Amino acid sequence: MRNIFKKIFLLIPGHKKIYQYIMERIRDIKWRLNGKPVPDWHIKRQEILHEFMEKYKIKTFVETGTYRGWMIDSILQQVR
Repeated sequence: MRNIFKKIFLLIPGHKKIYQYIMERIRDIKWRLNGKPVPDWHIKRQEILHEFMEKYKIKTFVETGTYRGWMIDSILQQVR
């Protein structure tokens, strides 16, 4: 049954972004359940970058190295 859901999920356009969103929410819930320790650096870095790009109207972003592509996915709507 689980494999059926996985196959259906992979057919959904944009499933990578949906998966990323779900994983970020799960990470946030775990963080809150653990008493909100020091924020996850990856998420905080994304927030800082979003704020910086909005403040200075930056439309171009060059990623020089990535592991899972989460930073790119995070800012894709803001850049060209």
